[in-house]
Amino acid sequence: MKRCSSDRHGGGGMQVEMALRAKHGPLVTVRVSETDMTAARLLRSGNFGLLVAKDSCGAEGDAFLGLLSEWDALHAAADHGSSVFSMPVSASMTSDAVTCQSYDIVDHALGLMNEDHVRHIPVPHGEGLVGVISIRNMLSLPYSRPPASPVPNSIKFVEA
Repeated sequence: MKRCSSDRHGGGGMQVEMALRAKHGPLVTVRVSETDMTAARLLRSGNFGLLVAKDSCGAEGDAFLGLLSEWDALHAAADHGSSVFSMPVSASMTSDAVTCQSYDIVDHALGLMNEDHVRHIPVPHGEGLVGVISIRNMLSLPYSRPPASPVPNSIKFVEA
């Protein structure tokens, strides 16, 4: 995992730890040896956007090896076609996810999401995982945000 080197923590705003406390729902795990078909069914069954990939599934404190998001699954399907469904999760997951610490401020984590074009950031503690913070979780937090940027005048469509 890529660990962020944050110097933006402490008293400047709401900490990620507080955002994790406000989050609803469990971390959903999948074994790295399971097939992408199993993972896709799990994502669909609970309307989840992310699975935490582990060697074995158990308590949230177990070591994690990566993340499998809806986007990871979609990109793997585009790259490998229908054979992706028999591939192991380890072949499609993100194993070098950007992480943040529980003491980082939420604005810093939002900046990481924007810079790295991700919607989920794991929050590790030792070899375990405290939780995963998502853009949806952070946008629902009760704190002031700057006004939205103006919508561009023209929209460009890309044909397939």
